[in-house]
Amino acid sequence: MEAITHHHDTEGAIALLKELHTPAEAAIFIFMAAVLAPIVEELAFRAFLFNAFRRYAPVWVARS
Repeated sequence: MEAITHHHDTEGAIALLKELHTPAEAAIFIFMAAVLAPIVEELAFRAFLFNAFRRYAPVWVARS
């Protein structure tokens, strides 16, 4: 998609960070991007995908 649009995903995040007006907004944005997003991603993959794989495949397949 980047080859077609010449738009990188990081450009949107940087533009959003530049639009923030107060240091508190910037701190919240950085906290969400650096701490909260990885935690939510881990929970999504470990809780939902692992359980779905475990339901339909042997446990050794789900863990790999």
